[in-house]
Amino acid sequence: MVYLTRDVDYAIRALAYMALITRENKDAIVSVDAIVREQHLPRALLRRVLQKLAKKKIIHSLKGKGGGFVFAQDPAAITVDEIIAVFHDTVNKEHCLVGSSICPGIKTCKLRKKVDALNRIVSEEFGKVTIASLL
Repeated sequence: MVYLTRDVDYAIRALAYMALITRENKDAIVSVDAIVREQHLPRALLRRVLQKLAKKKIIHSLKGKGGGFVFAQDPAAITVDEIIAVFHDTVNKEHCLVGSSICPGIKTCKLRKKVDALNRIVSEEFGKVTIASLL
């Protein structure tokens, strides 16, 4: 099921802050310290989130003095659905929605069909929301 975790929340908040800063200065390098200070996020967790975004080429990490993060993509092209996908690996489609084992009725389960339909709708709607639109 599609859900927003703490990592997704931190990622969206950090990217929205970066978009705000780079809207005024396209070449701005945004430091972790600035994001921590302005968004009141825990540094260690934020660094892990930003590193994961960099690994997926949504942002670039610049090392050294004066380092920080810059966008690898236009914030107007980065969707919330894309951010969710970074932090949620593909859901095991065989896992039972109401139990902890393999779904015995995977082809006939009415609940699974409803949840899958809802997930498609939510994913489609999150695909319409960009980081730039959150400013």
